[in-house]
Amino acid sequence: MMKNTNKKLNMICPDCGNDTWLVTLPVTEKWLVGKDGTMLRMVKKKFEHKVSADDAFICSKCGYVYGNPSKEELEKSGGAFS
Repeated sequence: MMKNTNKKLNMICPDCGNDTWLVTLPVTEKWLVGKDGTMLRMVKKKFEHKVSADDAFICSKCGYVYGNPSKEELEKSGGAFS
């Protein structure tokens, strides 16, 4: 169940009581590369958005899915699809 007070999330799994979740977020990385395209090192990593109640949450313990993710979103994040 999700409790949303003052726009802060307080997610507790209704199946097992766990309070940690897997959430897929888009990330942009900037890399320093050599003249042949070899990746030398990452220069900057930026998350494209903050976690919100609109994201799909997958319980890190039992796999319970909160939200309405598509099958593709679940497969990308490693969650179970039923």
